[in-house]
Amino acid sequence: MNYRSFGRTLRKSRKKLGLTQFDVANRMGCSRAQVDNIEVARQRAPLYRLEDFAKAVGIRVVVQLIPRDSKAVTVRTTGEVAEMVGHMTSLDETDRELLCDLATLMPQLPQGIRFTLRGIITLWNERYATQREPEAETA
Repeated sequence: MNYRSFGRTLRKSRKKLGLTQFDVANRMGCSRAQVDNIEVARQRAPLYRLEDFAKAVGIRVVVQLIPRDSKAVTVRTTGEVAEMVGHMTSLDETDRELLCDLATLMPQLPQGIRFTLRGIITLWNERYATQREPEAETA
C-alpha cells in the first residue's frame, strides 16, 4: 500500500471540498494531527481510519487482495462505461457474445456499415429509452 499517494489523494479531495484538517478531524472523530499524519504519510494508519478519512471527503476506498503470483489487471473507468458494463451483465450469454463480437468487428467494418449501425442504434435508443423512463405524473 502506498501511503504517500493515498495521503495526497485524501488531501486533494479535502481541499477540493474546501474543508480544513479540523473539519475532517471532526467528521472522523480524531485529532487534527492524525489527519495531517495521514495526509503526509507520517504514520501507517489502519484501514478503518483511512476509510473514515475517505468517507469524510466524499471518496470511496476499494481494497483488492491478490496473490503475488497472479497477474491482475486494474481498469479505471468513467461512470458512463460502468453503466454500460452494468447493462452488459444483465444480458443473457448469447446477447453478450453478440455484443462482444460486434465490438470486435466495428473497427474492421467499412465506414458506411458503421454509420448504418450507429443510425439503427440511435433510433432504437430513442424508441426504447422513452419506454424505460417512468412517465411523469400530473397533479
